[in-house]
Order: sequence, then structure tokens, then C-alpha cells
Amino acid sequence: MNKAWLALIIPGLLAIIVSVFVLALLLIKLLWPWTIPDLFPGAVDQGLIAREITWNENDVSGFLATYHENARIEIGCGGQLLSKNDFATRISQLMSDYPTVKLVNPSVDVSQTNAVVKVTSTEMGDENHIFKIEMLKEKDQWYIIQESCN
Repeated sequence: MNKAWLALIIPGLLAIIVSVFVLALLLIKLLWPWTIPDLFPGAVDQGLIAREITWNENDVSGFLATYHENARIEIGCGGQLLSKNDFATRISQLMSDYPTVKLVNPSVDVSQTNAVVKVTSTEMGDENHIFKIEMLKEKDQWYIIQESCN
């Protein structure tokens, strides 16, 4: 009789364990967008790293790829906000004038599909400027939607 009970209990326990595991995975998948971005803003940081690397490599197309198609970018502190297309006409000269960029001390505030980053940049020669970079997540990719001097 004991062997008969074991033959019934073991498959039942295995079914319960598998069900709990699958349910836990589904719960994590459902809660992922609300919990993980707040805990790990690394994807936003990766977008900023790509921005810095492409600038330093004088990679205009790579640099512009970090910006959303509807981005607004301020050139210099107090300058006007330009569209991505207008900014694209000036970027080569800016990269020539300021060949090295270093972004330091980022402060990142992330929600599901938006992020606001405050970062110090040394792209203006020896001067440090604090930039506010607003980012938007589309198709699992973070893009800069607006960049301005803070």
C-alpha cells in the first residue's frame, strides 16, 4: 500500500512544483516593467556610454543614432533647441571643435519608458557643464528625446 501511495504522491508533488515555478515566472514577467527599471537603470547608462564613445570616435551617424527622430537638442548653454535634422548639420563642426567628451556623475531617474539624466560633461574644453538629458524607451531601446544645459 505504501508504494501505491508514493506512486500517486510523487507525480502530484512534481506537478505542484512545476506549477509554482511557471506561475512565479509569469508573475516576474508581468511585474518586470515596474520593478526592474527602478532597480537597474543600466540600459539608460548604456545609451549614455554609446553617446560618449561615438562622439570620441568622431562617429557622426553612430552619435545621431542615440537621438530619437523627434529629439530637441540645445547647442551650448542658453542656445536654441534644434531638431535632430538641424543638429545633424552642425555636429561635425562641434565634434571638430571639442574632440573629447567625458560624461561624469550621472544622476538617473527612470520610469517604465522615460528617464531623466543629469550628467556633467567636459565636452566644452576644460569647462564642466551640467546637462539634462531626457530619454524615451521605444522597442527596448533608449533614445535621447531632449538634451539641454541645466
